[in-house]
Amino acid sequence: YVQGFDVFANILGYIPLGFFAVLALHPTVRGLRAVIATIALSGILSIGLEALQTWLPSRFPSNLDVAANLAGALAGTILAVPLSDTLLSEQGLAVVGSHIFSSNIVME
Repeated sequence: YVQGFDVFANILGYIPLGFFAVLALHPTVRGLRAVIATIALSGILSIGLEALQTWLPSRFPSNLDVAANLAGALAGTILAVPLSDTLLSEQGLAVVGSHIFSSNIVME
């Protein structure tokens, strides 16, 4: 049986993997090649984890989980590819860092 929460959790769980894998491959691998490499990595990881579930009595492997994981990784790559040049440039990191570590934040 299919539970919507499980599908949603699988998609949501692999979005960061897709996003950060593209950033990790930058600048050596970019664009479509980064997408293909990231999806291949995500597929290997997902299939490996599903295979390991065959030895867990309370879990069962599912092709739907692999598909949801790949969908999440693809969503992460689609977000990261157009942003990678900007985020990883010195100016991009400075802007991100200034927003994260802004001195306007008051801690109480």
